[in-house]
Amino acid sequence: MRRSSFLSLPPLRCRRAEKNAEVRPGDAAPGAGVPPPALRAGESCESKCGQSWSSCSCQPTCASLGSCCSDYKEFCVEFAPQSGSILGGTDFLVLHATFNQTSFIECKFNDDIRTVGYVDESGRAHCISPLLYQTGWVSVKISSNYDVTFNRVGSWLAVHTGKLDSKLKAVLVNATKWQYYGTPQVGGHLQMTWDSTLVRAQRVNVELWGYRETGKPYSEQWRGEWTYLYSLAKDIANNGSFAFVPQPSPEFWSWELGALRVSSSVYPNGLKDVQAAWTEDHALAWHLQQEFRDDSQAWALAKCLAWDRLENDLPDFLGEIIDCPCTLAQARADTGRFHTDYGCDMDKGSVCTYHPGSIHCVRAIQASPTYGAGQQCCYDSSGAQVLTADSIGGSTPDRAHDWGSPPYVRPPRVPGQSHWVYDVLSFYYCCLWSDNCHYYFKHRPSSDCRRYQPPTSAAVFGDPHFITFDGVRYSFNGKGEYNLLEAPAKRLTIQGRNEPVLNGNATKLSSVVMKEALSDVIEVRLVAADDNLQVLQNQKPLAFNEQSWMDLNAAPAWRCVSATAPWRRPCSCRKNSATPRGGCWATRTAWPATTCFPPAAGRRRLTAATPRRFSTLGPAGLFPTRPPCSRTIPNIFWTRLTIPQDTTPILFQRFLSPRIPTTRSTISPRTFALETTLSFVGMTFWWVVVQSWERPPKSRSAVMLLLWKT
Repeated sequence: MRRSSFLSLPPLRCRRAEKNAEVRPGDAAPGAGVPPPALRAGESCESKCGQSWSSCSCQPTCASLGSCCSDYKEFCVEFAPQSGSILGGTDFLVLHATFNQTSFIECKFNDDIRTVGYVDESGRAHCISPLLYQTGWVSVKISSNYDVTFNRVGSWLAVHTGKLDSKLKAVLVNATKWQYYGTPQVGGHLQMTWDSTLVRAQRVNVELWGYRETGKPYSEQWRGEWTYLYSLAKDIANNGSFAFVPQPSPEFWSWELGALRVSSSVYPNGLKDVQAAWTEDHALAWHLQQEFRDDSQAWALAKCLAWDRLENDLPDFLGEIIDCPCTLAQARADTGRFHTDYGCDMDKGSVCTYHPGSIHCVRAIQASPTYGAGQQCCYDSSGAQVLTADSIGGSTPDRAHDWGSPPYVRPPRVPGQSHWVYDVLSFYYCCLWSDNCHYYFKHRPSSDCRRYQPPTSAAVFGDPHFITFDGVRYSFNGKGEYNLLEAPAKRLTIQGRNEPVLNGNATKLSSVVMKEALSDVIEVRLVAADDNLQVLQNQKPLAFNEQSWMDLNAAPAWRCVSATAPWRRPCSCRKNSATPRGGCWATRTAWPATTCFPPAAGRRRLTAATPRRFSTLGPAGLFPTRPPCSRTIPNIFWTRLTIPQDTTPILFQRFLSPRIPTTRSTISPRTFALETTLSFVGMTFWWVVVQSWERPPKSRSAVMLLLWKT
């Protein structure tokens, strides 16, 4: 069976410029050093990013092809930094564009949230990120003429407060003291610190903001809100530190969840969307009413009982979450469905505040479809799952997934905060501030692993060789671009590109691209010029020098892994460049940093996952039956997967970006690995891992593809 090509260029052999050509050391990419084409009438990127014409282009791939319109960078803008907290307050620069000192800058996020920016002394525009109730990439449009036109377009990455680098937020010193303040023998001063450069001011205010959710749960009236409560300090020196002795707050004691904000003292109290440094959200034990300090056990028990009554009236979500893996080894290997919980990570010292006795926890990557619920699985030092029936540190499901879930914005899908309201504060009431955990575990019992099924795998490796899900082995050396996997019921397709190796008669898998239902188009390819891997989102390269975790549309997940270490040896990332080198690929999700692939001589491999209940019809179409220059792409891996029709449908369309012409690079003799993992949404979960390490000098590079069937 054949499918039409989703590629943005014809198969490799059809490119006239490449026909019978050989890439030599030192060859430059076409278009390199050539000035952008002159604009014709109507061919400007102003308000037209993503379009193209015969003479020039405003698409992300134009930079590599040397076809950008001359005003591409002026209107299709990039930012520095490109990411910040979902709580807002990040000041970021608009790169490459020029403005007048008199320009009035307004920045529009997701077409509905506006913040006021400014032009600095150098004529560069700045935006301030707003308070958001979602993570991931959001669109940003910029106006410089009093919002008459928003003609510059870019993207901004909103990051979960728990995943944000500590250098980019205010830090609660001795966080345990903050969360137990007011309980017996816990009192005195509290202290917070921050990098003073995060707030561009000599004098600052320290404010308390609270979060709550109102309206009937699971109704149209259910809403979440952040609200300014009061200031702890005004007009103090911005020296990066503040200490105080908390006092009960009778007016605001009902607010039990919140965060502290440091902002310039020139702004009125509680003004939203100004440059600021935020702490993480936390339980506000330190500002609760005097009754809590007088008898915290009795106060917490009353709250626990009230929560118990509420849970009895809420829908049961336990039936739609997935079961935990049986062992720690399975949990760390099943990277398509589970990812390390940053609150209990054995690679970071196993500081498991909410799961004492556990050394490592993982969370289900995807929230449940109806209720947005999450699953958390914890394990002890022997590798066995810890259950709530045996220990206070047992695995617990969550009514609201900690990482939130699309479409975000409203409870219970608000990242972080919904989870706090329904799953964490109740743990404080019943377990941390009182000894009544039996109430909590009645509603949050551990899931066992009776329904858990580990994944199986298939692979493409070498020049290249194929192993199907059912163990059939064969080789296919065709040059061109092919459908590697199709799942029509999920509208998922994975395509790959085979390119000739340098100075050889074989081919290698050099790029893999995938799309599912309404997901982004995600491509992972080998950049031969520096022998590294590159990830592209909708044909635009992603840089991981700021964040090691990215939420992509319907395709969350990237995480750092190294193959140079033995199995289960901790790995580390270097974040000093946009293209990862020397050890890791800094990305979100999937393969745990301590379960590393062992080094092997010169392979690159990519791993994907499919559900076990999907059925394959066997290997067919192993070799193309039509020439590669046909616009029809043959299936060379499996003809199709048969998927139950009752599963949640999750789009696919246009894939591989135009190939960047490459030059041969000098390969160092040392070995290193790059790996990424991708997971798609739905009732079943797909994932892709790409791994790469250098060969000895004069050896060839390739990509290995693994497809995991869960």
